[in-house]
Amino acid sequence: MDEIETHLKSLGAGNHLDNIKVVSSFPNHYLLSLEKEEFMDLIFLQSREVAKIVPPETDRRLRVVAHRAGGLPATESRLSGNWDILANLARLKKSILHDLSLALPAFVLRDVRGSESRWSKSWYLQDGSHRALAYCMMILAGEVNYQCQLAFCATSKTFPL
Repeated sequence: MDEIETHLKSLGAGNHLDNIKVVSSFPNHYLLSLEKEEFMDLIFLQSREVAKIVPPETDRRLRVVAHRAGGLPATESRLSGNWDILANLARLKKSILHDLSLALPAFVLRDVRGSESRWSKSWYLQDGSHRALAYCMMILAGEVNYQCQLAFCATSKTFPL
């Protein structure tokens, strides 16, 4: 748990306290490597800010949300003060130029719950939505090939060690 908190603080995101509260409510924490299908099937957040790309009652898997985001006209890519799809893409592309391994900072995931399980039985993307969306959009556009990504997982499940 301490490793996840340190990781979140190192990212400098303002919502790390909320994320720690959610993550700490789960009894088990793991670091794992996400295969492409696991990554593409992560459940994306749903809020008013991202309603253009995640309308209520629609598929929230990352691949589907990235497809919707890629279909937005450039003039509509700024969803809110915190969500500018083109700026997120530009930021990720710039960072990739410096790190050809495409190893993004680890994502933080938790078990899906409630209606989230309607589209996937695996993981909800608790932290890392901006970079996950940009990376997925680049994969779908054929700009990069998927490389396994690390993720901290908060779960009720137990895995063999």
